[in-house]
This record gives sequence, structure tokens and C-alpha cells, in this order.
Amino acid sequence: MPWHTHDQHASLTNPEAINIPKTYISCPNTIIFIYGSESKISRLGLSELKTGHDAMITAPKELAS
Repeated sequence: MPWHTHDQHASLTNPEAINIPKTYISCPNTIIFIYGSESKISRLGLSELKTGHDAMITAPKELAS
């Protein structure tokens, strides 16, 4: 994975984008650093899957629900 996916900010130009639901999904069985402050994460919905970084492979049904 390219490194700059972690340090380049995404910018949304459509003001309606604020209404799109957002959720941070924590996968604690992995070693990945969280980029961003706690305050940014606290504004999102929070969910946790007991899996690693490859949740789309190891827990696809749980991830989709």
C-alpha cells in the first residue's frame, strides 16, 4: 500500500457529504497505527470487529452488517 494514503487528507467539496454516515471500525487483532486525533474518531460512529486488518476476508458478514 502506498504510504501517502496515510498522510494525505481527503477533502470533500460537496456540502451534502456531511450527511453521509461515517463509522470507524476498529480491528484490534492487528498492528496498525491510527492516524488522526481522538477527537476526529470520537465524531464518528465506532464499531469493533475481533479480527485483523483483513476483515473483508476473515469477517465479511460482520463487516457488512
